[in-house]
Amino acid sequence: MIWLFVLLGLIVSPLVPLLFKLGGNKTGYFIALIPLAVFVYFFSLIPVISAGEIITEKHHWIPAFGIGLNFLLDGLSLLFALMISGIGTLVFLYSGSYMYSEEYKVRFFSFLLIFMTAMLGVVLSDDLIALFLFWELTSLTSFFLIGYKSNSEKSQYAALQALLVTGLGGMFLFGAFIYIEYYTGTFTISEILSTGFDLRGSHLYPWLLAFLFLGAFTKSAQVPFHFWLPNAMEAPTPVSAYLHSATMVKAGVYLVARFNPILGEHIYWNNTLLIFGATTMIIGAFLSLYQVDMKRILAYSTLSALGILMFTLSFGNEGIIAAVLFLFIHSLYKGSLFLLAGAVDHSAGSRNITQLGGLMKPLPLLGIIAMMGVLAHAGLPPFLAFIGKEELYSAAVSRSEIMYLSIGLIIMTKIMLFASGFQAGWKPFSGNRILLPEGQEIHKPSWFLMIPPLLLGSLGLLFGIFPGLIGTSLIDPAASAISGTIMKSSLGLWHGYSWLIPATLVTYGLGYLLFRAKLYLQKDSAFFKQAERAFSSWIYDLKLKAFDLASYKITKLLQNGYLRFYLITILLVMILGLGSTMILKGPFESVRMNFEGARFYEFIVAGLIGIGTLGAILATARLSAVAALGVVGFGVSLLFILFGAPDIALTQFTIDTLSVLLFVLVLYRLPRFFNFSSKAVHIRDIIISIVSGAMITLLILFVLNETKQSKVSQYYASNSYILAKGKNVVNVILVDFRGADTLVEITVLAIAAIGVYSLLKLKSKEDEL
Repeated sequence: MIWLFVLLGLIVSPLVPLLFKLGGNKTGYFIALIPLAVFVYFFSLIPVISAGEIITEKHHWIPAFGIGLNFLLDGLSLLFALMISGIGTLVFLYSGSYMYSEEYKVRFFSFLLIFMTAMLGVVLSDDLIALFLFWELTSLTSFFLIGYKSNSEKSQYAALQALLVTGLGGMFLFGAFIYIEYYTGTFTISEILSTGFDLRGSHLYPWLLAFLFLGAFTKSAQVPFHFWLPNAMEAPTPVSAYLHSATMVKAGVYLVARFNPILGEHIYWNNTLLIFGATTMIIGAFLSLYQVDMKRILAYSTLSALGILMFTLSFGNEGIIAAVLFLFIHSLYKGSLFLLAGAVDHSAGSRNITQLGGLMKPLPLLGIIAMMGVLAHAGLPPFLAFIGKEELYSAAVSRSEIMYLSIGLIIMTKIMLFASGFQAGWKPFSGNRILLPEGQEIHKPSWFLMIPPLLLGSLGLLFGIFPGLIGTSLIDPAASAISGTIMKSSLGLWHGYSWLIPATLVTYGLGYLLFRAKLYLQKDSAFFKQAERAFSSWIYDLKLKAFDLASYKITKLLQNGYLRFYLITILLVMILGLGSTMILKGPFESVRMNFEGARFYEFIVAGLIGIGTLGAILATARLSAVAALGVVGFGVSLLFILFGAPDIALTQFTIDTLSVLLFVLVLYRLPRFFNFSSKAVHIRDIIISIVSGAMITLLILFVLNETKQSKVSQYYASNSYILAKGKNVVNVILVDFRGADTLVEITVLAIAAIGVYSLLKLKSKEDEL
């Protein structure tokens, strides 16, 4: 049944227009029942998974290549599935109100459902190819969701940027998957993990890591691929809350966690995660201080959180509990704060913290939600985030060789995140100063805009007071799946006095002082401007312009409008490709022409073909050339008859007859040939033609002298009658074995015929007059 709940969003998505037509604008609220059903199903499996059971479900897809639509449910995939469907339910409910009056809300909900399916497919797939397809589907759907405002250049720019960056990483990820299958002999992830393949022993292990990390780092926005995430805040707030805090950006983290048992615990693995994670968490936290838009502050702090996750996973098994706990915590409080930002924008008409202040009085419930989100973001007790922060600090000491560096980096990051969390969540509600746009009045948001963030904040508080609710049921099974061994957590608000207490107090004190210093409002500071520019998308823009220029130059060179040039290019590529292959294949002594058994009339037919070829070359009129080409075609048909292929001969006869008739009908009105080419051009064309013909002749001789038997030919010969009930092998191949190809070819010809007919019937205004 896993497949049904994974694909449920994709199944319902095409029905969304009909649902809105029947239910009106309120349909958005009821669509939340789809992710709710998914959440209830996976929630019911918590006891099974927490007991140590792993559920697999296999469905044949492309069995010839060992590819299946298989699903794997263990502690890690269950945690992600619950976050995707649970937060998804609240986001859909929130969107029902937030997008209520939007023009293209039908399209929005359709893509959001498909995105939910894509993310569930990523975390639940038990097949590398299926995982990759779902992975790319997340990029595609996020492109449409980020670019929801189709009339906004910023929105379109951000959507394309996200698609190009994550899509490029996906191509490298595909290469990593192909190598994993080559090394292990299977695409099935559970088999790869359970059989204990030691990919770390491969001589291509560094390349495998590079390709895998490129896929993970681009999706999870690690430096230097981080710039697309803040720009993606052009998307509607529900998209930011769902894709860019709780789900899509965590896909890279999931990928690293999933393959940790067979790729982790290696110096290359640990040090790469440590360097990129540390860089991302420091830069993200620092840049969050400078922003004034609530969503951009949260976007940069999300960058920092993603860096923390990668950084913590670099500690090996000692950091896995902390990473899993922080993964869960971050989805709760960051989802709540993003939804809060949307509610503030909806009520006050602005997300700029320099214009907002004193919102606690007109919007008290939103103020309470903001306070819960801010305290969780800062890691204060009794929120679950406090326990997560303590776990992070404890994990930092696990790598003794860099213990002080790790602790220092995490504390520094947490100080900056403390300040940025207060400026995003608390600054708009504190004080009495409100500088809203002219004519903008504050109005209370609907309950559907307040309940989802309130519920997420409340869960963070509930699990902080009673951490046992998630410790053995969610955190431990997920950590065990990542490490490959059984892991037990000991979550609690108080573990006695230790060095964690002063470290925590230092974090709170310096974080609050940094918040009060208001460094983030120094917009005229050259230092901050240069810092943000250094880590913005200017490198991406530069590369994109370079690619555009290169594409223009290459297109201008290759697509110059001259058919002769196109043919020369094709022939030269063929000569180089075939020539180099045949030279590398071996000596030419094995290639020989054998005329034994040849009959005299075969030579006559061959001579006829040669005469027709010369006639076509030397003809001075188009009709003469067409007639000569017809002689060549009929000569080839005779050869087919002589060598026992009458069906192909009949096909050739038919084609050549029709071709000659069509050429005559089209060309008889055109004037005689005119010679516009110089002798040098003629000599060039003659050389290319002779070399091309010689190359094809050599290729045929190579094939004829090949001693190996073709498995494909044997298969068709043995199975044509048994499977397709046809004695003519060629016809069976075209109609049955390759029936889809033939259908596509017929379709293309039909479309071309319609196009030609349309052009013939098209009349200009002058003709009509």
